[in-house]
Amino acid sequence: MTGLSKIAPPVRQRGFTLVEILVAIFIFAVVMATVFGSFQAVFFNSEKIRGADAATEAAQACFDRMVVDLLEIYIAQPPYYKPPGMNDPPTDYRLVADTTVVDGREFSRLRFTSLAHTPMGMNPGEGIAQIVYYVTAAEDGPPELRRSDTLFPYKDIKPGPADPLLCRNVDAFTVELIDHEGKSHPSWNSDNEDFGYATPRAVRIALSIGRPPEVRKFETTVKLPAFRRPRNP
Repeated sequence: MTGLSKIAPPVRQRGFTLVEILVAIFIFAVVMATVFGSFQAVFFNSEKIRGADAATEAAQACFDRMVVDLLEIYIAQPPYYKPPGMNDPPTDYRLVADTTVVDGREFSRLRFTSLAHTPMGMNPGEGIAQIVYYVTAAEDGPPELRRSDTLFPYKDIKPGPADPLLCRNVDAFTVELIDHEGKSHPSWNSDNEDFGYATPRAVRIALSIGRPPEVRKFETTVKLPAFRRPRNP
């Protein structure tokens, strides 16, 4: 007698419940949000790094130009230099540091003579040039740093768009003059009796580039190759 084989009941496959599907979707959304946030942070930081690199390159270019000009500074020494009299015009080879107001803020301005003339435009040739570093207003943004370079006969300082642009987005430009005793001065006039008709021993330059809160600060000090000591009272 043949026995009847038992037939196993079919296995019932259990599907995902609605709650499990919603939990999975929620976890997936959290993971994607985290990944997207990480990529966004990377891209944002990359933009900041590129901006910082551009500001550093601009500041370096400015400092390179100023260092060359100052290392080639022309200082008239006695007996060729004679202090101007009370009614005399300023001497041609004087060094003057003062301030100007641009967009309601004070910026330094530096004027001196140098052998580092850059022939261009209406200033071809060689010789001792009057160099002026100054900050001026921009048409569509923060102030700009420019460099004036003129050969003799020197003219009054008149900022103009024809002067080469060195740096944009200038937040601060400060010049300090160091005398032969190591003291710092915010201004200078080598034709003035208050300074003993002397010239500074070194020049410290501070430059800030960018817009708040992303402002980068740079500083350098140039020891001048020659200077004129103060006259004995």
